[in-house]
Amino acid sequence: MSTTTSAATKGPEYSSKAIVSQWETAWTEKQPAKMAALFTRDAVYTDLAFGAEWHGRTEIAGWQPRRPPQAVRPPVNWPAAN
Repeated sequence: MSTTTSAATKGPEYSSKAIVSQWETAWTEKQPAKMAALFTRDAVYTDLAFGAEWHGRTEIAGWQPRRPPQAVRPPVNWPAAN
């Protein structure tokens, strides 16, 4: 049986705001390994925009090279929430 520790018990670097910031950095800088590190080992990542699903950190870390060519879009710069 696996146990999950909530983000709140791990410290401020695991707060929702910190995780969103890390996600944004990984996505915009095209660093799939950093994005995958935000998931549990048994996570499932479903990207509805690309119509794709990845299982586990290893597959999630491979999201960038496996994106369908027609799905490539110009980068979007979302304003950071304060």
